[in-house]
Amino acid sequence: AYYDGFNDFSYDDGTARRTSPGLYGSLYVGRVNNVCIVEEETSRVQYDLDEFADYDVNADEYKRWAGTPYLLRLNLIDTQGRELQVHTRMMEQYLEIFPGMPVLCILLSPFTSFSNLAGLTDVMIPDAGCWVGDYPYLNRPEMEALLAEDDEIFDIFESESGLEEDNLYASPRSAGRNSRPQYYLEGED
Repeated sequence: AYYDGFNDFSYDDGTARRTSPGLYGSLYVGRVNNVCIVEEETSRVQYDLDEFADYDVNADEYKRWAGTPYLLRLNLIDTQGRELQVHTRMMEQYLEIFPGMPVLCILLSPFTSFSNLAGLTDVMIPDAGCWVGDYPYLNRPEMEALLAEDDEIFDIFESESGLEEDNLYASPRSAGRNSRPQYYLEGED
């Protein structure tokens, strides 16, 4: 975990307001549990990504009508059962995200237990070839190198997604398309 002693802010842990000397950071490795499109963060109505196959961010019908764009709702889960729900502005590259794809991001919290979160970084989804989030908080080339070069993190990443060498994830939506391989294993070109 990372500790930032330079940021000083207050938080309420339910018993008293305290001043924290900073944030702790932790690597979150999990997988996509569910992905859909919604009109607002609180929307109960969810649209399947297949309904948006021709989506163009510059011609977002909902933005013209309501003044705000469609949102991607991404539900993440890890093997411990910890779930995260992320909302971000819908973009064309998110159409290649499927349940089961492994994800990686950094969680930020004023507590070492991470019982409450202060935020999270953009979410790396290598199998979809995208990062989910409005702002690139992470040094993306460094995160990609970390995953490629650190065997321990790669093994955790692989186990979170349920991927094994003989059972690679295959995207049903991209089947038959001209696209790059979705997942690389050590030793493959």
